[in-house]
Amino acid sequence: MNQCNEGHFFDETKYPSCPYCSVNLDAGMSTAAKTVAVQRGAVPAGELMGDSNKTVPLRPHEPAAQTGPVASPTTVRLVRPTSAKIDPVVGWLVAIEGPEAGQDFRLHAEKNFVGRDIAMDVALSRDEAVSRQKHATVVLEPKQRHFWLLPGDESGLVYLNGEVTYTPAKLQPSDVIQLGNSKLMLVPFVGEAFQWPE
Repeated sequence: MNQCNEGHFFDETKYPSCPYCSVNLDAGMSTAAKTVAVQRGAVPAGELMGDSNKTVPLRPHEPAAQTGPVASPTTVRLVRPTSAKIDPVVGWLVAIEGPEAGQDFRLHAEKNFVGRDIAMDVALSRDEAVSRQKHATVVLEPKQRHFWLLPGDESGLVYLNGEVTYTPAKLQPSDVIQLGNSKLMLVPFVGEAFQWPE
């Protein structure tokens, strides 16, 4: 992201100059120099407000040469709206083998779809042997606080601890699910010791 002299932010990979005011940034100025210029007040800092095509400067434009103390950079805090619903974590699937080895995948209550597509809750996007959509489903049944493994709608098989599963199977901590070339270990967060309040 770059900022023009009028305080507008824009993507320099998409626009050669500011699309809001068509003012070219100083071509000889490095990104680090521009950052220092903003911090010292030589260029106004801006913050996106509401409509993505409008910006509002946080302080008025000041001349490049300043006398006196250097102004501290303005800190912008993002505040989560109070109406935003949090979907708390209930556990993780951790890839212990395969193209995603070392990656963890956050689970939420009820159904978590596993597949290669990035829209899946557990997206094994680098494992070409995994079905794109719903190869398997990991479910947390919130009333009994039990995890279940359900085979998916696609043709790929799902294994639980080395055994193929065709029907819903109850999961235990550290159980290993295999689909495609990936092995995932269940690490539950909720259970007998802890449950999120309703």
